[in-house]
Amino acid sequence: MMRPRLDLSGLFVDAASDRQRFASVEPVDRILDRVEEVGKGEGLVVTREVEKGSAAVIDGRNGEFVLMLQVYQLTGGTSVVEVEVGGGAIGSFWNETLRPVLSGPLHLGGLG
Repeated sequence: MMRPRLDLSGLFVDAASDRQRFASVEPVDRILDRVEEVGKGEGLVVTREVEKGSAAVIDGRNGEFVLMLQVYQLTGGTSVVEVEVGGGAIGSFWNETLRPVLSGPLHLGGLG
């Protein structure tokens, strides 16, 4: 019997990536608009993933994976944002540039 809190995601997720979830009072579309604005402002390629619902993928200047962001709308005007950051030096883009723009009063967690 499996325990209800057993997290097996490490078996299915690239070990070189980091994940984070946080809550926001911003609507889904506004969050994705901000991601596009900031990513494109940094010269990165931002693609909305329609088949995955409310998601965006940011690729680096040389086509390397930077991050994937998925947004889920909850009740009461709250959204949950899940971010998967690729390995390498991209952590500074997330920590210093994009995360501060997306972090609101309900920010719950962080990547190192």
